[in-house]
Amino acid sequence: MRTPLASLLFFLKHVMAMVPEDCSPAYSQEVHKYYKYMLSQLTLTMTFVDDLLDLKMLGAGVFTLQTNLFDPAEALEMLCAIF
Repeated sequence: MRTPLASLLFFLKHVMAMVPEDCSPAYSQEVHKYYKYMLSQLTLTMTFVDDLLDLKMLGAGVFTLQTNLFDPAEALEMLCAIF
């Protein structure tokens, strides 16, 4: 599952490089808006796939859980920044 997502990211970046520099500013802004949206969604999907694979390895006993202290406010700020 990672390989198709990595391919999509690769091609998305190359497609963005093909946007003509002499296009209108409104068109360029619109293209960049959609590019940022697609890039963020692909990144979130890759993170989700990585987390699923980690859970699978955890269930298989490949690695174990550790207890670590964390700041809930900091974790919430990071979560809000993602969305």
